[in-house]
Amino acid sequence: MLKIMSHKADQGGADVYAYIFTKQIEDMGSYHGAEIPFAFDNTDDHLADTMSEAWASFAKTGTPSEKICPNRNRTQEKICQ
Repeated sequence: MLKIMSHKADQGGADVYAYIFTKQIEDMGSYHGAEIPFAFDNTDDHLADTMSEAWASFAKTGTPSEKICPNRNRTQEKICQ
């Protein structure tokens, strides 16, 4: 995934944003689609607040929340926590 993201960023077009969701969900682990309840703030986990804010900001402005991921730079990989 990082190779694809780097390739897209190197093309000089639109900014590239991505995340890797690794939170372990009970005894099911981390799986495709597991982040959806967190993105729509549909869980009591603190991570849901962070993810839903980032997704809402991206939908509204085209960039993740500056509060969550400050000082983003097109030429640098940034891990937001």
